[in-house]
Amino acid sequence: MTFYNYVLINRGTQTLYNTYFGFFTDGALGDPFDDYVGCDVMRGLGYYYNGDNFDGDNSGFKGYGYSPPAVGVDFFEGPYQDDDGIDNAFGIGENEALNGIGYGDGIIDNERFGMRRFLYYSNTTNGANVNQTDPIAASDYYNYLRGFWKDGTKFVYGGSGHISDPQADPLSPCDFMFPGTSDIYGWGTGGVIKPNWTEQTANNTPNDRRFVESAGPFVLKPGAVNNITVGVVWARSNGGDPFQSVETLRRADDKAQALFENCFKVMDAPHAPEVSVQELSNEIILFLSNTPNSNNYQEGYTEVDPFIVPPSPNDDKTFRFQGYQIFQLKNNTVALSDLNNPMKARLVAQCDIEDGISRIINFEFDEELGFAVPKEKVNGENKGIRHSFQITQDVFAQGQSRLVNFKKYYYMAISYAYNNYKDYNPNDPLSLDGQKMPYIASRKGPMGEVKIIEAIPHNPMPEADGTY
Repeated sequence: MTFYNYVLINRGTQTLYNTYFGFFTDGALGDPFDDYVGCDVMRGLGYYYNGDNFDGDNSGFKGYGYSPPAVGVDFFEGPYQDDDGIDNAFGIGENEALNGIGYGDGIIDNERFGMRRFLYYSNTTNGANVNQTDPIAASDYYNYLRGFWKDGTKFVYGGSGHISDPQADPLSPCDFMFPGTSDIYGWGTGGVIKPNWTEQTANNTPNDRRFVESAGPFVLKPGAVNNITVGVVWARSNGGDPFQSVETLRRADDKAQALFENCFKVMDAPHAPEVSVQELSNEIILFLSNTPNSNNYQEGYTEVDPFIVPPSPNDDKTFRFQGYQIFQLKNNTVALSDLNNPMKARLVAQCDIEDGISRIINFEFDEELGFAVPKEKVNGENKGIRHSFQITQDVFAQGQSRLVNFKKYYYMAISYAYNNYKDYNPNDPLSLDGQKMPYIASRKGPMGEVKIIEAIPHNPMPEADGTY
């Protein structure tokens, strides 16, 4: 997913009344000549999806093949609405529903439009209705932004959205084209709840589509600034009807929305523990602890994952501390990101809460294979938490594996947490919305990066004047 912020500044000397801000997209999804478009009113999301089950190559454009993806643009925050000295609880305009952000939050005049209109048109050269093709004159652009076709007629509900289409209802003007069933309050139809309407239900001919998400009107005074923020998301289903990719896209968009609302702050994950060392002859003892400034002090780490989109509102979104893992490192240049590389790091000790949770598997997306593959992250003892660990073996040694006195060894200890709001099973269609990543591990320590611990086995008696 990617995010974009666009700023509009009135550099002129005249006040601009009835100003609209629109975000234009020419999706060209694989083969661009067989696309459909639609929108999700509640999410403020516009999207492209394929018009049939197979997206082939066409005119030099590489298609996606079977189960083509969907791509969407989420109108995260539209332009500020005109000041009126009120903390509005709903849309400022007459008969305007709540569709945006900043309403009823105790702050005056911070209300911003959401996606107020979703419109589409087609490539001029592909035989579409001339009134529903690329804008040419300035009036064409302005009409589109306001919810009118190039001939000045209003968008209407049904069919292609133009009054010339016999499937369209000329008595039902609308603001959102192809909303499906997402306009549950009738925001785009004057409060009238309408039946399902998509390009599929209208049986439209797929074409080279473009779409615009529009918001307004507002006043832009000389020198005034306004802005919008959008996010672009991509998703692909594992099969089924092309619209299945749209359903997958909605889940991806919910995660993008959560990331935006969380100010792009990702989870901290449990801090790595502090490690102290007791060096003995041919062995070492590692001691783990958590300082008061650690988010895992007294093993009390909990963190809500804002990016979990559970199938049920009662599902648990909280990660909780589960255990520790200790790795021997090949040398002191190994990084935290190398712990999954057995040539650089190998597990030497592990412990976890005795609660029946032991083996934890993450399903991680493989770019080469093009799908998520299971990877075991931990196979827990399930015997309870320990804080001291005796290490006697060098897991990188060839032949004799006993630790050698006066040789340097390197270790890294991490904490990990667990959440499994619902079991994920790639072979069960009813479990595809389960938790793919139930395991998260330390990304840092309480004071910065996760430390590499150096240990040198040796006889400690000389250090203690022979009284050890």
